Amino acid sequence: MWKHGANIIWCNARIVAVGFYEKHGYRKVGKSFVIPGIGEHYLMTKLNPNEKVDQDS
Repeated sequence: MWKHGANIIWCNARIVAVGFYEKHGYRKVGKSFVIPGIGEHYLMTKLNPNEKVDQDS
């Protein structure tokens, strides 16, 4: 998954899919939001385990 040098990947996860993404190492960011015509979502991110990321920035 990390073959192209990315440090972070993200997605908009529907509420019903949040558990699936959490089981695969993603974390929710912020509050839920609505995509009109689709439904409620969370922004979810996953950090590259091979990279050090400065979280104090």
